[in-house]
Amino acid sequence: CFKRDVMQTYPKHSFQHRKDIESFINIKSISWLSALSKKIMADELEKDFYLLNLMDNVKMTRDDFPLIHSYVDEACEVLQLENRPTLFLDTCSEPKTLCIGEKNPLLIMSTAMIELLTPEELRAALAHEVGHLVCGHSFYKLLVENFSGITQSMSAIPGLTALGIAAKLPLFDWFRKADLSADRAALLVVRKPEIVLSMIGKLAGGSIALAESVSEENLLRQSEEIEAVSDEMKSGGTMDKITYLFSTAVMTGMMRQNPWPAIRIKEIREWISSGTFENILDGNIPAPEPEPQPQQVDEEPGTIDKISASLKFWK
Repeated sequence: CFKRDVMQTYPKHSFQHRKDIESFINIKSISWLSALSKKIMADELEKDFYLLNLMDNVKMTRDDFPLIHSYVDEACEVLQLENRPTLFLDTCSEPKTLCIGEKNPLLIMSTAMIELLTPEELRAALAHEVGHLVCGHSFYKLLVENFSGITQSMSAIPGLTALGIAAKLPLFDWFRKADLSADRAALLVVRKPEIVLSMIGKLAGGSIALAESVSEENLLRQSEEIEAVSDEMKSGGTMDKITYLFSTAVMTGMMRQNPWPAIRIKEIREWISSGTFENILDGNIPAPEPEPQPQQVDEEPGTIDKISASLKFWK
């Protein structure tokens, strides 16, 4: 007999957003990005980031931070993540969490994040990051977080600058959509929509003093206004359409990594209202859909070796 009050576990296909999956396919079609994970990035940069955190941040041991470890343990159990991340505390003034790495994942949280959120909201924020790890996002998140340095090093070798520019649009497009899956993962762990929504709302404001003034309802109305204005521009005259295409390409593709909080609020509420969330809680986990195979793009012979060499130089 299925019991809701007993901890359940959920495979990633039960919460991974279709937009995340489809954008991920576009990333995997860029063969040099995929090959880098095997060539240099996965091992060498993971070690670099671990060393950097050891030098610059506080390693959060289980003895010193038992409550936070219990939140991460719970999320790993519910979301079926066997490889527990190492936790670090960053004294950054910006409220944020970050997970990086595949073989030896790290989960970094800022002191500002802990101060901004309630314990339940922090529990949701940490579950959100574990969701990223479960979905296999961490390597490509590592690329996004270091995209400027990587492309700068690539520019030193003729012919590689264009590859970096071509990768930026699909990479950042996916990065924003990946958060939609992680929000669902957080909801399955805490099981309280109001907690996930308030977590997203507070992070949108980013201020302890103003956090309570940011409401989910206002953010939802913002998302509806975004859709209305976008639809009007898309259906307008030639100049409206050109403006829409330009603003979409520049503002969402080239300049912004994370999804707008208003869109995240709208997406998670739609998932709840569809009944899917309740069905999963009741044990009705949908069957996994076939994952499309990425379309491989031919590149100049030796491209991957050139990029690897440039990244070693950058290090």
